[in-house]
Amino acid sequence: MVKEGCKPNSATYSNLINGLCNDRRVDEALVLMDEMVEKRVEPTVYAYTDLTSVLCEEGRIREACDLVSNTRKRGLQLNVHTYTAFIGGLGKSGGINFALDWFHRMGIDGLVSNVVTHNALIMVCVKEAGLRLH
Repeated sequence: MVKEGCKPNSATYSNLINGLCNDRRVDEALVLMDEMVEKRVEPTVYAYTDLTSVLCEEGRIREACDLVSNTRKRGLQLNVHTYTAFIGGLGKSGGINFALDWFHRMGIDGLVSNVVTHNALIMVCVKEAGLRLH
């Protein structure tokens, strides 16, 4: 693509990051995110959502929190999907207090949770209580 004079844009990078995240190649996706920033290509909220979700699923909570914080500092508005992925991911890694905190922040940021957000939060609470749902 680049050899033929076509520069990758946000959508190109986001698709690549999504594919790497789906393949659980999160470190490569993070390198690609850094490359985007270096080349002054603004990452999309979808790229951040994919990375945040996978980082949480891998138990890399601190990195996920840093990524979300950096997203907010850059002025990129997180959406309900990003918050939901983050809340669910935190819950999978045993971070119920973080999950509840981010649920609260979601409202402060003016976002309205949806049924998927509530289901993620319910699953966090179920896991914390040690319950099994069938």
